[in-house]
Amino acid sequence: MPLLEIRGLRATYGPVPVLHGIELDVEEGELVGVLGHNGMGKTTLLRAIMGFVNVSGGSIRFDGREIQRLATWRRARLGMALVPQGREIFPNLSVQENMAMLAERDVTVVGPVDGPLAGGDIGSGRMAEPAEIVAAVEAVLTPQDLAGRRVLVTSGGTREPIDAVRYVGNRSSGKQGSAVASEAAARGAEVVLVTTEPDRAPAAARGVAVETAAEMAAAVELEASGADAVVMAAAVADFRPANPAGTKIKKGQGVPPLELEPTHDILASLGASKPPGQVLVGFAAETEDLEANALDKLRSKNLDVIVANDVSKEQVGFGHDTNEIVMFTADGARHHVPLTTKREAARSVLDKVVALMAEAP
Repeated sequence: MPLLEIRGLRATYGPVPVLHGIELDVEEGELVGVLGHNGMGKTTLLRAIMGFVNVSGGSIRFDGREIQRLATWRRARLGMALVPQGREIFPNLSVQENMAMLAERDVTVVGPVDGPLAGGDIGSGRMAEPAEIVAAVEAVLTPQDLAGRRVLVTSGGTREPIDAVRYVGNRSSGKQGSAVASEAAARGAEVVLVTTEPDRAPAAARGVAVETAAEMAAAVELEASGADAVVMAAAVADFRPANPAGTKIKKGQGVPPLELEPTHDILASLGASKPPGQVLVGFAAETEDLEANALDKLRSKNLDVIVANDVSKEQVGFGHDTNEIVMFTADGARHHVPLTTKREAARSVLDKVVALMAEAP
C-alpha cells in the first residue's frame, strides 16, 4: 500500500484547467512518480500542495486513511525543499529569500542537513534522509493531539543470557511498539522508545537500546516519571537464568542445569508508582482465556488500559505486520480492533490515550 495515494485529482489555475485526473503513488523511501495529462504534472501538483491552484474532486489517502476534505489538505501547504547539494548554495541570498517566502506561507521545509555532499566536501546542503521526510509529511497530515506531551514506549523481546552466546528469549519483533512510537511522534509527542530492536526505532523518537529485562527496567525507571503516558508494548521476560555463564558452555561439558529466577516486574512497579494524570498502558499476549487474563493484569498492576491479543491466531502478533487487539480500560470499557495493520492498531491505542488524558483533572 502506498504511503500517499492520489486518484482523480483536478485543479484550476484561475479560470484555466491545469490538471485532470492526476494519479500519484508515493512509497516510503522511494521516488515520487506523477502522471498528468498535459505534461505539467509535477509543477502543478506542487502548486496545488502549496495552495497556488484550486483543487477539487478525486480522493487522497495517506497511510491508508482517507483525507475527506481536499481544501483542508491543500491548506496544510506541505513543501519539501530539496536544496541542491553544495555548501555554497544554501547560504546564497536568493535561496535564503525564497526560503523566507516559503516560511511566510506556512510551508514546512525539510532540510537541508549537514553531512557529506555530492561535490566531495562536508557542510549544510545535504537532502534529509527519507525517514525524516516521511516523518515530516506525517506530522503535517496528522492531528497534533499529543503536541507538548511526552510519551514513553517500550518494544521488542528481552534476551536473558544463558552463557556468552545463548539466551532465553521470545518471538517479539518490536514492530507494534515501533508503530506506537511512530504514531505518537506523528501526533506531536516527544517520544522516548526503550527497545531491544533499535534498528526499528523511528527517526522522530529518541531511542534507548537495551537487551535484558534488568536493562529495560533501569531505562524505564529513568524515563517514566516525566512521561504523560507510558505504553509498555515490550515483551519482557518473566524469568531469566539464575547463574549465566561468562563464557560459552561447550557441548562436551554435557547438558547444563538451567535454573530460572523471576525478573523484575516493570509494569507492576510503574502501576505502584504512577504519578497523578499519567496514563499507563500494558500489553498482554495470550493464547487462551484472553479476556480473563487481560482483566486480571489490568487490575493487579493498576493500569489504565490493557491491550490484549491472541497470538495463536493467524497474522496476529509476533513477527507480523498486522494485529488484532482488544482494549480494556479501568472504567470497564471494552474496544475490539479487527485485524489491521500494526500502525492502525497503534492509532487506536493512542486515540484511547488521548481520550483519557482529556478526562484527567
